[in-house]
Formats: sequence, C-alpha cells, structure tokens
Amino acid sequence: MSAVDEKAILGRFMLELGRLYQAYRMYPSGNPHVQTAADRCAECLREFQKPIRISRMGEEVVIENEVLSPVPKQLEKILEAFKAMQWDSVRFLPEIGVRGFLEVMLRLKEGEPGSFSTVGFVAGSINLDEEDEEEEKGLNAPTGYLTLMPRVQEMMSDIREGRKGAWVRAREITRLISGHVMAGQDIFSPIMELKDYDEYTFTHAMNVAALSIAVARRMDLPEGLVDAVAIGAICHDVGKEKIPLEVLHKPGRLSDEEREVINRHPVDGAAIIMNMKGEMSPIVPVIAFEHHMRVDGSGYPKLPVQSTPHPAAMLVAVSDTFDAIRTVRPYQPSAYTPAGAMSVLIKESRANRLHPVFVSVFARLTGVIVPGRHVKLSDGSRAVVLADGEYDALQPLIEIADGGEIMDLSMPRTPDIESVEDMLDE
Repeated sequence: MSAVDEKAILGRFMLELGRLYQAYRMYPSGNPHVQTAADRCAECLREFQKPIRISRMGEEVVIENEVLSPVPKQLEKILEAFKAMQWDSVRFLPEIGVRGFLEVMLRLKEGEPGSFSTVGFVAGSINLDEEDEEEEKGLNAPTGYLTLMPRVQEMMSDIREGRKGAWVRAREITRLISGHVMAGQDIFSPIMELKDYDEYTFTHAMNVAALSIAVARRMDLPEGLVDAVAIGAICHDVGKEKIPLEVLHKPGRLSDEEREVINRHPVDGAAIIMNMKGEMSPIVPVIAFEHHMRVDGSGYPKLPVQSTPHPAAMLVAVSDTFDAIRTVRPYQPSAYTPAGAMSVLIKESRANRLHPVFVSVFARLTGVIVPGRHVKLSDGSRAVVLADGEYDALQPLIEIADGGEIMDLSMPRTPDIESVEDMLDE
C-alpha cells in the first residue's frame, strides 16, 4: 500500500470515528446510524491492515507519526472524551470489528477514567509500546500468566469472525496456561485478586480455564480430556458475543425479557463452536451448552427431559461460579472474598447444584480451608481447622470453639462445613 493510500484511509478513518462518536451520543447503540458508522470504522481498519494509533503529546495530537495541525473538526469531541478518560494514547487494531467499536463508545459514555482494553483496542498511558514489550518478556516469567490476555483477545476475535485458526490459537493458549499449572507456578494469586469488569471477558475466560485445568490435573484425568476441559473452559462464555452490550453491562435488575436474552448464551455459544471449522473434541460445545446446568436439574438452558450435565461441564461450572462471584461488575458492586466465594460453592454443593467431588478438589487447590481457618458447621456451631482432611478438603480435623472438642469431619454422624469465615487480612 502506498503512502498516499495510507494517508487517504487515515483521513477517512478520522472522519468516520468522529461520526461514530456523534451518532452514539445521539442514538441507542442498536440504531442503524450507529451500526453503520461503526461498520465504516471497522472497514477502514481492515483496509489499513495494521493498527492505527492516536496519541496526545501536550497540546499536539499525533495519528501514527503525523502531527494533526489543525485538528480536524470532526475529531474534536472524541479527542476531548479521550482526554477526560485520561487516555494519552489509543490504538485500534484491525480485528476490533463493529462490536469492539461499540464497546469503546460505551466506555466513553460511562465516563470512568483509567486504562481500558477490549478486542482490538487498547487505551491508556503514552507508553503502550513499552508496556507491550514488558508483557512479551513476562510470558516466560513466573508471574507471566496474566500477560496471556492479549492472546485471549485475539482468540475471541478469531471465534467471533469464524476464522479457521481459532482452535489452533485456543490450544496454544490453554497449553501455555497448563504449562504454568504443571510447573507449579502461582496462578492463584492473580486469580484471587479482586478484578473490575473492564477486562472481565478475557480475565474470566483465562481464570476459568486455569482453575479447571488445575482441577482436572489434580484428579489425574486423561490428557485428551484435560485438553477438552481447557478449551471448553476458555470458550464457555463465547455465546455472550450475541448479547447486546446494554444488557450485558446493565447495572440494575434485569427484566424478564433481558434475563431470557442472557440465558440464551449457552445455546448460542454451543452453536458458534459447532459451526467453527477445524477439529475439536465434541466435549467443547457440551461445556458451553451445559455450564449453567446444575446437578439437581436447575439452572439453564431448560431441557424437555431432565438430564445430568456432563462431568466436564460440572467441573467447569465450579470454576466459573467461583471466579464470577469474585469479580466487581455493574450489577455486582461488591465481590466475594475467597472465603465467601468458597462458602457459596459449599452451599451449592450441599444443595446438590454443584458436584461435591469437584468442589472438594477445588477447595484443596485454592487453599482456603487450611489450619487456623474458622468455619461454621451445619449444626450451628463454630470451629477452627486444625489439620487438612486426608481424603476430602471439606472434611478436616477441627476443634469446636465452645468446649474445645476435637472432631474429624470425615467420621460418620459428624456435621458438615456450612461456611468459611474471613481472616482479618481478607
């Protein structure tokens, strides 16, 4: 592509970006004016075939390596919005697509300052390139787990666009995560940290995959099944691509109609996966379809005849539940602590909604129920854990707080752990 052609595309992109921002401020995101403007922006990126970067350096605005002087009038409003968001530099990648542009517009509308990334878009400090280099270096570091997120973004884009390489990329990512797990590297510290919802789509997919891989390996499942669980876990929510952003990010209570839209994502996800080209385990779409179905027949989607979910889906459901309630989101302003989240898993297990075997293995891996931890028992008493359970993490040796009785919860006719209490530093 010649320099003249590049300059023409950049000029058209700036014009369409300004029009998109203006349209989004005037109309709902589903309005044809907004959709058309977003599609034209995405078309410019596809033609340009490489990222477009807009930076602010003092009073100067630079697009790629060219200072905009004067700044085109159609860009003034969106540049003011970038400045208000404290975005010194923004980078649009060719894979952003219409949905990515709409997510950027939604973020601008919400107006909460700070760095932000989604599929095909990164915004934040002026040193994005240097940060990217550090991320690449971090892939081989013990704490490099979170630096896999850009690859997850690319994978989601591949799946959304139906590209042939999606499953190859999914296998690469899950094998890298699995490598962290097998090497004994600490993936649980970043997972245990509270996350905001800006990067939830990608961090949640990674976390559910990492947790599910760890459980599968702890149970010594066959390698082929571990791979299927890993790919199914990282793709379990791909059906949410079909949910309108206003519904997906709605801060208040969902209407019945909106809840129906949300509840369709397992069906849509399984359909997306089954329509993808390339070889994959048949378990992968099953995980996407069944990860919200429960052992007792509750959950969704509802089937004409009740059936027990596939074990792989029940395994992923435990990881999914734990990570989901550990995250701050618009409709979930406060997140559970690790102990609080484990208490939810225990409650769901005792109610026969989550499978108790997977919850027990999960509890062992996350190290929440350890000596010194205070717990509440099903008979109403409180106790402190003295030693790990030999066969079941949910059946440790405990000391009753009132009276000092020592009790092995693996013995018959003993109470169950009902909930786990927070420690002072949680």
